[in-house]
Amino acid sequence: MQTTLERLTASHLDPRISRRNLSYFYFAATELNFTRAAKSAGVAQPSLSRGIVLLEAALNDQLFERIGKTVQLTPRGRALLPAVEYYLNQYLDFAEWLDAQKFGDSTRLRISAISTLTAELLPRIISDYQRANPATTVELNDGINDEIVRSVLVGSVDLGITTTVENPSQFRTKLLFKDRYAVAVNSAHRLFDREVVSWKELEGEQIATFERSSSLFHDVQQSFQTVGIHFEPKTKVKYRNTLMGLVRHQGMITILPKLAIQESLQPNVRAIPIIDPIVERSYYILTRKDHLDNSAIRRFHDYLQAQLGSRH
Repeated sequence: MQTTLERLTASHLDPRISRRNLSYFYFAATELNFTRAAKSAGVAQPSLSRGIVLLEAALNDQLFERIGKTVQLTPRGRALLPAVEYYLNQYLDFAEWLDAQKFGDSTRLRISAISTLTAELLPRIISDYQRANPATTVELNDGINDEIVRSVLVGSVDLGITTTVENPSQFRTKLLFKDRYAVAVNSAHRLFDREVVSWKELEGEQIATFERSSSLFHDVQQSFQTVGIHFEPKTKVKYRNTLMGLVRHQGMITILPKLAIQESLQPNVRAIPIIDPIVERSYYILTRKDHLDNSAIRRFHDYLQAQLGSRH
């Protein structure tokens, strides 16, 4: 068997098979859309396309079939994807190790969570954790479920918090807590003084909600259908702050997990739990299976669960 030195001496790897071009291939293979892949990779689309062309030339094979604006992996592309994913994860683990050496005993943890948790709750928990663990720096960013899952998979974050469980064979997932759905109303609304309200009592209300592509939209729609009500919102928007503004200033109502309302609560607005039936949204901790072997990640993982686990 050749030694590492002998293998390096004999190696003549084509420079076009670079980490950058392999990462471009990975993003494109994951998204199956070059525009979205370039956005995920943080580069212009021409740069991503050029990198993939160079990689295909180096391998002397086509990795994608281009069909209009969409792409599909060729058999060679499908065969290459698992090896590229393994290589990128190994590279990121090595880069992380180097970073830890550079900063001595300090530890950097990267967390990505859905925006429901990143306005108030997680920053408070992270601040408390860092006071108790001054050698640890925790970086927090937000994202939607698909972005968080992808970031955990490629190793750009150490831990994700999502509302969906994806690819259990690749990830370690654990229920963090559950949050009941509630209705947000302003002080002039007929329901403002109620302690609870049923789904049926919300029939005919002017409801502001997220766009149809949102999982929250489908949760609310299904809940109304369960009690025999056709869900027809007054308006659909992209952002939670817009929803809360419509509640406060235009007298509409919005239906969200209670925590999401409390995190952006405005004066003269209340969150009233909804019953008959009680509907809950689940939040999960997501890590790569090999990453809980890292003591720093495991320690923060356990701390987070202790702080939030009592909610369900």
